[in-house]
Amino acid sequence: MRSYVLVSLAFAALAACSSSSNDSPSGAACVAVPSADCKPLVDPPTFDAIYTQILRPSCASGGVSCHGAAAASSLSFSSADEAYAMLVGQGDGARVVPGDATCSQLMKRIMSDDPAVRMPRGSQLSEPETCAITKWIANGAPR
Repeated sequence: MRSYVLVSLAFAALAACSSSSNDSPSGAACVAVPSADCKPLVDPPTFDAIYTQILRPSCASGGVSCHGAAAASSLSFSSADEAYAMLVGQGDGARVVPGDATCSQLMKRIMSDDPAVRMPRGSQLSEPETCAITKWIANGAPR
């Protein structure tokens, strides 16, 4: 079972996001994320470590993948630079709201219980993997 943000904090985050969810760069509804005391797979959770140890193996491994070089997806994890630009890019294409994991499209996908929405397809990231991504975003999603 995943660790979740304290109920009061979750309600506060949801209220803050839902009141301006249409103004959010990601357009994502807010979601509950692992608590601040979770144990990340990589510590400190840097983008390069997350890309190398989580995103690339889970989303762009092998010859055929959802986010590889030949993928039809609009998000590619073929290179760290390209992946970072697409995740944290400006405007409607941004999938991460730096400093706000609860309102980031990336976290909405990772945390979803709906198999049609959840990423990666067919499985869920482990709690330490999800924790690392959450902490990276909460720390401002630096490159």
